[in-house]
Amino acid sequence: MLLEKYPLPFEYMRNNKYCFLDPIRNILIQKTPEEIVRQKMVSYLQTDLGVPKEMIRLEEPMSYFVKGAKGRADIIVYRKKKDGLYAVILIECKSPNVELTDDVFDQVVKYDQIVMADVIVITNGDKTEWYGWDEDEEKYFPLSAIPTYKELLEKTPLDYNMSEPHIWERPTFNSLNMEETFEQFLNYGWIGEETDRSQQGFIMNLAGCFQDSREIIKPGIYHGIKIIRDGGIRYTGYGNVAGGSWIGDYRYILVEDEMNNTQIISFSVLGQMKAQNHPVFGNSKGHSFFIVAIDDFDKKHNSLQLNLDRFIKNDGEVVYTISHDGKLTNGKKGSVKKSVVIDYVREHAPELLDENDRVFLGRFEHSHNIKISDGPMIEFIGRAIKYALVRDRFRKENS
Repeated sequence: MLLEKYPLPFEYMRNNKYCFLDPIRNILIQKTPEEIVRQKMVSYLQTDLGVPKEMIRLEEPMSYFVKGAKGRADIIVYRKKKDGLYAVILIECKSPNVELTDDVFDQVVKYDQIVMADVIVITNGDKTEWYGWDEDEEKYFPLSAIPTYKELLEKTPLDYNMSEPHIWERPTFNSLNMEETFEQFLNYGWIGEETDRSQQGFIMNLAGCFQDSREIIKPGIYHGIKIIRDGGIRYTGYGNVAGGSWIGDYRYILVEDEMNNTQIISFSVLGQMKAQNHPVFGNSKGHSFFIVAIDDFDKKHNSLQLNLDRFIKNDGEVVYTISHDGKLTNGKKGSVKKSVVIDYVREHAPELLDENDRVFLGRFEHSHNIKISDGPMIEFIGRAIKYALVRDRFRKENS
């Protein structure tokens, strides 16, 4: 659902900044991309769903519901009963340049655990997703039809989309050299548009392995890393120290580290956007990257962002190896000397280094579709996890 056609409030100038006269709060609010989405959603609620203006609240603090609770809901639509107001719709608004990832969904769910609305919504103006809570299944399901305010008040049963989620069908190995397969991976963001043609087939094989949800890693200890569970695929994003964000489909795995702490490690092969003098992205080549990311309670980040175009080596007609030179950026301190990182790896995980003092991650035979449960892939994942954890340990000790 696009919000483009819905009207915005009148604009005014305050301190040389454009502002809206917010018709709900009757205050001047600065015009921002997110505020535009919020105001258009308010227009939509009134014109299409029949929500009375007086039943809409913006920027509603969670502390209104639970003392001490933090955060503010962008929009809450209420129903009125004799003993007070009750939430009907809870909406989280993002600016159009913010993807509706699992993180955005998790944020609105976190608020809904406090608000207890009938319906939750996430929107960035270009895309809007509606969900309802199914008591029998005890989970949220997408709605296949958007209820009006009247239907919600009358407790009309919600129309859930109970269909099975789309399962991506992995291309055959022989089709990896076809242009239409490359275009498919490019459209999904799983390969860079400037990746060398001689490497495209192998990189798509690697990416397809991570995205094939029909295959899973069985629990066990692989290369010293205890894998508890393969969580499958999720659409999310991870930031890096340079302030960028890599959004896409990641396979995530629950592992237990050497300190018996449970960690979530995510993997993906993603293409970087080709850009020249871009106002946000600057200059960048359309290369392909292998991403290893770590969830750390309230924070999550890329631990390894390996440029496959640079670090893939063809050791034979069908044999490819992946290694790394230790390149690492440590927050505001900037780039660290590669030799320092390699010395640290030698001290804490010497088995990762090869005879040339490079971090060796894996060797694959590109003669068939690589599976996540294959021995070489398990070895690769184990080494990549260990390397990512060592890199994080280095950052913490040198922060």
